[in-house]
Amino acid sequence: MASAHAAEITVRVTDKPPPPEVDAPIRARLQSTAIQLLDGTQPLYEFWLASELPLTAKPEGPAKALDALKSTTLLGAVSVPAARRDYRDDTLAAGVYTMRLAV
Repeated sequence: MASAHAAEITVRVTDKPPPPEVDAPIRARLQSTAIQLLDGTQPLYEFWLASELPLTAKPEGPAKALDALKSTTLLGAVSVPAARRDYRDDTLAAGVYTMRLAV
């Protein structure tokens, strides 16, 4: 009987500057620490979070925290090294993308 080996997905935080594909003004607003989602040693995704999030007001509490951010606020950037399928089964092309709040 053949057995299937499940992939070991891990998270690693590492010092790594944002990719050069991100424009300089946006790169300057990102942390120089990457959060990597790894399949073994291969990155599935790499995330760089914004250094600061400008608030429109003090949040009333954790449940209302997103209400204190303007729509389209820069949250960070993500590198997708290979094409993937998202939770809706749509294709996510390989590339580097900005992450923004959209409500």
